[in-house]
Amino acid sequence: MADCPLSTALEMGNIDCTLDIGAFGRVLFQRMNQIEFETTDLTTKTGIDAKIAKTDSEKVIVSPKFLTPTVAAGDVIESDLDFQGIKIVTGENASTLTCMMRLTSKVYKQMKKLEGESLGIIIISDTDFIWAKSGSAAGKYKLIPIQTLFTKSVELAGHGEPDKYEVSFGIAQGWIEDLERLEATNYSPLFDLQNV
Repeated sequence: MADCPLSTALEMGNIDCTLDIGAFGRVLFQRMNQIEFETTDLTTKTGIDAKIAKTDSEKVIVSPKFLTPTVAAGDVIESDLDFQGIKIVTGENASTLTCMMRLTSKVYKQMKKLEGESLGIIIISDTDFIWAKSGSAAGKYKLIPIQTLFTKSVELAGHGEPDKYEVSFGIAQGWIEDLERLEATNYSPLFDLQNV
């Protein structure tokens, strides 16, 4: 629904280029907090490695690679009320990311443990760009909140097919707002990052 009070006049920016994320390649998980990232925390390997090495709530962990990921937009929420036969729309359900992962038994157990956490993510797209929400000032970035992270038990497809795990989580309506693309400097976020 529209924000109230309404602005004085209608507003719409011009589109110079579209926002195309592509597909999720993997994500950085962190506990939700009010601490913002600086640009170099994300664009340099030294900056990311420092966050990965932390031993407190600022610690960042790198997800396994996402295989065949999809993000389905949430369904429109309609009220029981209508006006002249037209339902009143009150909002939108969360988007849902679903992907497959190749996991070890140990990493599966660690993924299950994350289900009890309040988490946010930084996206690493399959085109090797980093996507984060703009923060309180230029050069500062925030996590994208997620909910209901869940990893299913292993799916065995038989000889000649890899074992796989389905992973899903919800992303609140409007998660795309204030999303910014950052380019890594001299490293590949998709391939070069390792947990410690």
